[in-house]
Amino acid sequence: MKKNFKAPFLFASYLYILKNFSLQGSAKICSLNLYTKYFMQFFHFSSGPAFLPPQIHQEIQAACNPKTSSKTPLLLISHRSDEFLSLIQQNILLAKKLLDIPDNFHILFLPTGASYHFYLSALNLLPPLHSAAFILSGYWSKKAYLAAANAGHTYIAASSEPDNFNHIPKKLNLQQNTQYLHITSNNTIYGTQFHQLPDSPVPIVADMSSDIFSKPIDWSNLGMVYACAQKNFGIPSLSLVIIREDMLGKTQKNIPEILDYQAHINSNSVYNTHSVLQVFVANRMLEWTHKQGGVQHFQHLSKQKSALVYQAIDENSLFNGTCINEDRSDMNICFTLPTNELENAFENHAENLGLSGLRGHRHLGGFRAALYNPIPLEAAEKLAEAIRTFKG
Repeated sequence: MKKNFKAPFLFASYLYILKNFSLQGSAKICSLNLYTKYFMQFFHFSSGPAFLPPQIHQEIQAACNPKTSSKTPLLLISHRSDEFLSLIQQNILLAKKLLDIPDNFHILFLPTGASYHFYLSALNLLPPLHSAAFILSGYWSKKAYLAAANAGHTYIAASSEPDNFNHIPKKLNLQQNTQYLHITSNNTIYGTQFHQLPDSPVPIVADMSSDIFSKPIDWSNLGMVYACAQKNFGIPSLSLVIIREDMLGKTQKNIPEILDYQAHINSNSVYNTHSVLQVFVANRMLEWTHKQGGVQHFQHLSKQKSALVYQAIDENSLFNGTCINEDRSDMNICFTLPTNELENAFENHAENLGLSGLRGHRHLGGFRAALYNPIPLEAAEKLAEAIRTFKG
C-alpha cells in the first residue's frame, strides 16, 4: 500500500515538474529517475563510464558496506594483502579463459587508463631505427599516433580522416623497418569498427578499449592488446594489457621502472598501488561475462542489438548514420538529425521513454548509443522503437 501511494504521487509530480520547470543536467535526470523507478526500466547509453548490470551494483554495495560484508570492507583491503593478490590472479585467469589467450602472452591489470598506453606501448616496443605504423580511423587512433611520436619514429599507413572518419581504411602503405602496426579496433566517436584485423606483414598492436570481451580475438598476428575497463569490464582507472613475449626487450632504452612493462610483469601487476575497488569490479564483471556465456554469447547479442537500431535508423528518413554500412560498429551506433531543434526534440522523446546518455561526443555532435555487453536486448528494442516512432 505504501508503494501504491507513492507511485501516483511521483507520477503527478514528474509531469508537473516537466511542465512547469526548465530542468537541465542532473536535475532533469533526477526527476526522470523518480518516474522510471516506478513506471519503466531506465537505460543509459553513455560511451563510458558505461552501464553496469544491476547485480554488479548490488555486489559493490555489499562489499563496501561494513554492515553487510562478511569480510573486511572492500575499501579497507590492502593492495598488498593475500586477498587482493588473489583477486588479481583471478582476473588474469578469467581474462585468459574468456579470450583464449595463448601461453606466450603476458596479462597485466594496471592502475591506468588506456591513453596511458598510447605512449607507453611505443616506449616499450619501438627500437631505434625502426618505425611504428598507424591506421587513423578516428579521434583516439590519432591521439595514440601523436603520443607515440614522443617515443620514436611513427608514420601514418592509412587514414580515413579526409572523409571525416566515416569508414575503416583498408589499403596499407607500410614502410621498411616497420616494427608494428597500431590500430584502434572500435571507434566510439565515429561509430566504425574493424570487423576483422588488417592483413599485415608486421605484428599488430591494438587498442581494444571499447569492444574487448564482445567477440573472440584472433591472436595469430597480434603483438599487444590494451583496453580500459570502463566499457565492457569495469569502471575507470584500470587497464588490461596483453603482450606477446617476443615483443619486449628490443628497445635498447633505459626505461624508468614505473613505465616498463617488464617491471609490471615481474611484479605480477602489483608494482605500484592499485585501487582495490576497480580490480574488484573488474573481477565481478569478468565472472558475470563468463556466466552469461562468454564472448561468443556477446558477439551474437551485439549483432542482434546493433541490427535492430541500424534498421530503425535506415527506415526513418529523418535520421542519418555517420559511416558507411560495411564498417558500422556493433558497439557504438552514431547518428544525426538535420537540425538542432529536431535533435533536442528527439532527446526529450527518448528520455520520456527512459533512454538517456545518447548525446554524441563534443567533437562530432549528434547522437551515439553505446551497446556494450551489459546493455540488454530490451534496451536496443526500446531505442529502435524510439527512433521508429519519432516524427519530429
